[in-house]
Amino acid sequence: MKILAHIHGYPPYHNAGAEWMLHAILVLLQQRGHECRVLVPTKDNYEFEGVKVFKDNRENISNLYVWCDLAMSHLQLTGAVISNSRRAGKPHFHIVHNSTPYSDVARCLPSWMIYNTDWLQQLHKNSYVHQGCVVHPPVIPSKYETETTREYITLVNLWENKGGKILQQIAKALPQYQFLGVEGGYGGQEIDRSIQNITYISNTPNMRNEVYAKTKILIMPSDYESYGRVAIEAICSGIPVVCTDTPGLKEALKESGIYISDRKNIQSWIDELKKLCEDSKYYTEISYICKARSSEISEQTTPEIDRLENLMKSAMNSFVLLPDKPKNVKVTTSSVQLRALKSFYDIRSHRKGEVWEETNTTRAEQWINHNLCEIYGSDVIAPPNGTTLGNVIEIPEQKFPVIEIPEEKLPVKEIKKPGRKKKEAV
Repeated sequence: MKILAHIHGYPPYHNAGAEWMLHAILVLLQQRGHECRVLVPTKDNYEFEGVKVFKDNRENISNLYVWCDLAMSHLQLTGAVISNSRRAGKPHFHIVHNSTPYSDVARCLPSWMIYNTDWLQQLHKNSYVHQGCVVHPPVIPSKYETETTREYITLVNLWENKGGKILQQIAKALPQYQFLGVEGGYGGQEIDRSIQNITYISNTPNMRNEVYAKTKILIMPSDYESYGRVAIEAICSGIPVVCTDTPGLKEALKESGIYISDRKNIQSWIDELKKLCEDSKYYTEISYICKARSSEISEQTTPEIDRLENLMKSAMNSFVLLPDKPKNVKVTTSSVQLRALKSFYDIRSHRKGEVWEETNTTRAEQWINHNLCEIYGSDVIAPPNGTTLGNVIEIPEQKFPVIEIPEEKLPVKEIKKPGRKKKEAV
């Protein structure tokens, strides 16, 4: 397969958990013989760990969407990827990194979803009704495992929501310990160089040598973590993680994590850190549990990539362009599926060179109800049991079609320009 990821940032210049997750997936897919390329706003084309990265100028966008078999998106630029995929007639895969649903994706069919955790897949079961699978962010232990000097208690990403200010409060309360603050790939960074026992370093792609090789304990006083990749990188070296009890961190670390229920309770952080630093037996026990959990996570990567690879092959093989007037098309008409149809057909209206969507308007809904069957000669039927949005359009041995609606059938929206009222003669 030829796989294109069109995103807003990529390692080694943009280093955050979402980007490293995507990169790890692409590397693993390339190891299986697939060809992966990335489009990203960058000054120059480059190659990183075998993955070719291209500047997202007009020429590269045009060429690579023709080249690829499917396109991937996440976070920013998702709407653009959906539009480009539709124009090129290619399947679209979206990586879900957080609990906020993307309306562009929710309305888009056909699309396939990649969830970074089980809890997010469960949370979004009503937001995204697309086919999908779970791929926990792949972390290869050998890439991060190292002997550590245990110099620092470390926080990665000094954004307030990640605990930048909490780090400062803990450091002031524990002047006998040294702390390491690593600037993050996003968010405003909370830095106070007047605190003598905090050493700050810039964001880095070399986490093993510049961070984990010096870390004794990793703290994650995060307000929100959908997963917490940095925690999994740390436990590869048996580094204990003291963190807030977010659903993502609890799924990632399980029994290896030391959880704080109230992130603003500084004394709770102080108590756990002092126990780990002063009780060597306790530290050794937690470190052993961390290494065991790291092995468990490593073992789940292969079957998860297997499922993703199979889903991608299925999407690529089943994604077809229909003829103008296909025969024997059955259209389901439940309210959820009707919303999907509106997005699926991406009804557009043209006026004076402008393009704007009608997908969520009553006019578009009425147009589909009245004209869909007329255009394609199909019978409207009730959705059978077990019908999913992947089968909104059911054609023998063909699924997930992209249908071009004839230009003359497009709805037209009248736009009235406000005019000045003429003054009546006195």
